[in-house]
Amino acid sequence: NMALQQKIKGCIITSPFVDYADALGTFKVLVSRVLGRIMPRLSLPVEELPVENLTNDVQKQKEHDDDPANLHSFTIGWALECLNTQLRVRETIPIVIPVPVLYVIAELDKVADVEAVTKVGQNIEQKDKTVILRKGEQHEVLNEVKRQETYKIIGEWIANRLD
Repeated sequence: NMALQQKIKGCIITSPFVDYADALGTFKVLVSRVLGRIMPRLSLPVEELPVENLTNDVQKQKEHDDDPANLHSFTIGWALECLNTQLRVRETIPIVIPVPVLYVIAELDKVADVEAVTKVGQNIEQKDKTVILRKGEQHEVLNEVKRQETYKIIGEWIANRLD
């Protein structure tokens, strides 16, 4: 849509969940694939994802744990749709994004598979593409100990592309 493209001047992507990391457990992935269409509302707990796998920042971990909006379960229907969408994204080559892209990868991500995240970033076709690897960081790079560095990178990236 041209009208939308004229309004959107850039795309910032951080730690996209394009494939599940091994830490999430293959049993629940298998259950979701097999039963997701039959019993989509079946809810399973998310005990494989401790808050320490989201961020290294202890204060942000506490905020996460104390937030009543955080879910501690998922439905297998949601998981199946997520798996199907992830596959479509990984199989789209090239991924054409018509605006500049800042793509941030968390080196120690235990939620999204780092190799898949990296490959998707490589498949993005955009001459103005910046890929940043945040070393030593977990999935939520915007909630990490050194998040101010990431904010600065994002701010500078945006400022360099303003008309």
